[in-house]
Amino acid sequence: MPILNVILNGLDGIPQLMGVKPDDIIELQTPITVGVIPDGMTSGKPSVFFVFEFKGGKLVFAESSYALFIAAAKALQARYGEPT
Repeated sequence: MPILNVILNGLDGIPQLMGVKPDDIIELQTPITVGVIPDGMTSGKPSVFFVFEFKGGKLVFAESSYALFIAAAKALQARYGEPT
């Protein structure tokens, strides 16, 4: 099963960013696409995907299970409440 890390306390909770120079971080200014593949998991259950587009047309495709995505959304909602 894919890993989906959920950080509830801001950027300080991301160990990958600790000590990284700002010039080594790419902040995307393009839309992020999110979608569902109905039978994307080997079990036949749905998966969730994200597509990140870089300047020049290069793409990153990231996929996780729908179950992990929903668990992450519930954790965010439990911490910060219903969005308004």
